[in-house]
Amino acid sequence: MQLGGANLPTLTSYDQAERWFEKIKPFTNASKLYAGMRPLGARSYTQCLIRKETNAIVLTLYGYPVVTFRTDGTIVMNAHAYHTATTVSFFQRVLQGRQLRGFAKVRSVIHVLVSAGSEGTHWFPLPTSGNLVFDTGTERILDVKPIHKYRANVKETRRMLGNYEAFLSYCKTALALLADHRGRCDQVEAHVKLSKAMIDNAADYTDTDEFCRFYSFDIKRDPQNARVRRTRFFNTLDKALVTDNHEMIYLLFIRLCASMEMRYFRYEDLKQLFINLLKFQYPHLLFRLEEVQPTTHVVHNHNAVFVRYCGDNALIEQINNGTN
Repeated sequence: MQLGGANLPTLTSYDQAERWFEKIKPFTNASKLYAGMRPLGARSYTQCLIRKETNAIVLTLYGYPVVTFRTDGTIVMNAHAYHTATTVSFFQRVLQGRQLRGFAKVRSVIHVLVSAGSEGTHWFPLPTSGNLVFDTGTERILDVKPIHKYRANVKETRRMLGNYEAFLSYCKTALALLADHRGRCDQVEAHVKLSKAMIDNAADYTDTDEFCRFYSFDIKRDPQNARVRRTRFFNTLDKALVTDNHEMIYLLFIRLCASMEMRYFRYEDLKQLFINLLKFQYPHLLFRLEEVQPTTHVVHNHNAVFVRYCGDNALIEQINNGTN
């Protein structure tokens, strides 16, 4: 249904909605279907109606109560199961103003842009079954508690990757030589090469002979032990990069390849493994705890894994206390 000719009013409070209701003439010869109802806009648009209840003014769309103004200063929004362009247009015409800044349909769900004063604006999704309540006095969405999320420190992550750019470049070149015609490497072959490298370089490998399983399995089973092995890995890598020890860099490269969980992998997979290792090892540098509103653009909770299983309780406490 097009609402262009509906002449719908913009209402921002219970008092304003009540005055609008009182000045509208009721339907003449109204049937039981429209008992107590009055046209919200043009009288020919019977899909958009308004009625007065105890302590509330209700705006309906196709018979469903979509907007309710309460005497306590709250506005209740409910799109029911109809998250459609018509419902979005209805909200935009009757509610959009200084506090409720906009309405849009995102991923099949209607969202409302709420102005929260000095805190800026936030998009809030309307529940597919239930109400979203806005308090005009505090200019806040009610019953929506802030949540704590670990936000990535992108600038520090890029800086840290820059420190290991030489190692990642070595890995990329080495993988290009080992890869098949599809650009893939075989993890089983990496294990064979690792065993041979350990035998040929037994003296140099004494510092790295316990790196096995420092990533996937041991992280959740024994995060402290996994951290010890990661620490030795990065200490050895840092030393090898400073002294330009190609033999040790090759051993560490092969160790990463042998630690891949997939049988066939590419450079992008190996790089992601290395980035994950950095996140587990340095969560106090790469993450910070923030209080955010549960909106559409809320930070996902995947980062919590790197903090929870970093293997260092002191670092976890430091991040959670906001002292990192």
